[in-house]
Amino acid sequence: MIVDASDGVTPPDLLLPAVLTQEPRPVVGPRAAAPDAGASGIEGRAVAATLACIARIGLAKTTLDDIAREAGCGRATLYRYFGSRRALVARAARSELTAVGERIRVRIAAAGTLDDALTALLVATALEYGRQGALQTLLEVERGTVLPLVTFRGTDRLLALAADAFGPDLEQFFAGTDRARRARRCASWTTRVALTYLLARDRPVDLTDEESARTLVHRFVLPAFAPAPTLG
Repeated sequence: MIVDASDGVTPPDLLLPAVLTQEPRPVVGPRAAAPDAGASGIEGRAVAATLACIARIGLAKTTLDDIAREAGCGRATLYRYFGSRRALVARAARSELTAVGERIRVRIAAAGTLDDALTALLVATALEYGRQGALQTLLEVERGTVLPLVTFRGTDRLLALAADAFGPDLEQFFAGTDRARRARRCASWTTRVALTYLLARDRPVDLTDEESARTLVHRFVLPAFAPAPTLG
């Protein structure tokens, strides 16, 4: 399949690998091949413009010209920094995914117990899901673009990212030599629970409600990961 690099639809099978290979905790270091000192400003505006355009008209109808107008720069400038529309869309998705993960981590870090941490993970994930305009538009008008990211192969990659991002923050609530592995599994499973409920069309539970989220944690997560009670 031949795909125009600047305009037209970005097929999910091409977007998926780029979006889901972002490191959840990027290494801080010098920018790679930044064309000039203003790179950060241009790139940030381009990312924000890309998300705004997708939220407004969807991915299929968003062109590089649309993004350039929204960002207040020329089409040639976007080519200079990103090389193609597909690369820019993937960059915007990775950037937002990383930012969302960091905001969720802040809420987890404020928790004092595993119960509170997992409840915070569910609530924060639901809140982030609700405020993602681009994602909501895609789910409404281009659902086929999003579903590969959260089903089958995409689910495995997304849950692996969740394990990497949130596992270290949950590790403090586990004991034993395998606590890192158990914390990663717990983060992955809790994220799976969140996706299951958030993507359900009838939305049976409001995960933004703390008590509802805590009920799910008690019912579907803690029994598998909470320490067994001591007998005696």
